[in-house]
Amino acid sequence: MTWTALIIAAQEQRGDHEKILKMALLHDIGESRTGDVDYITRQYTTRDDDRAMSDILKSTSLEEEFSVLWKEYEERTSIESQIVKDADTLDVEIDLREARARGQEIGTFWDKERRERVYPTLFTASARKMWAEIHRQSPHDWHLNAPNRFTDGDWKKEN
Repeated sequence: MTWTALIIAAQEQRGDHEKILKMALLHDIGESRTGDVDYITRQYTTRDDDRAMSDILKSTSLEEEFSVLWKEYEERTSIESQIVKDADTLDVEIDLREARARGQEIGTFWDKERRERVYPTLFTASARKMWAEIHRQSPHDWHLNAPNRFTDGDWKKEN
């Protein structure tokens, strides 16, 4: 997810990369206390992410800086927070595509709903373009079509 955020920032030619890295590192830390709830569990639980983050950062050398970054990430008002949220959204999409490629049905559920409800929430043009590429390609393309032992290495057949 952090790499995706940096790629989006580079493509958008916007955002402070150091801030993006820090925000990406902290964006899910609260879930170590509150749990990473799924679509069903979310209907029945209330999480206090702000309290979790406050407790985690309390009395640390990062408390002041990261508390501000956490608030900024949650408000989605800066380009950095929007880029990190886009990367987080794309990370879920990649996970679902990989599950589908492995034959797991979960990767096929909610395709239409995610296109209709999640895609429009992306903040950047680069993230929207990446979404389309995620759905256009197979998760296996990177190693099947890249130079590998069969096409370029020690297992390559000589002509």
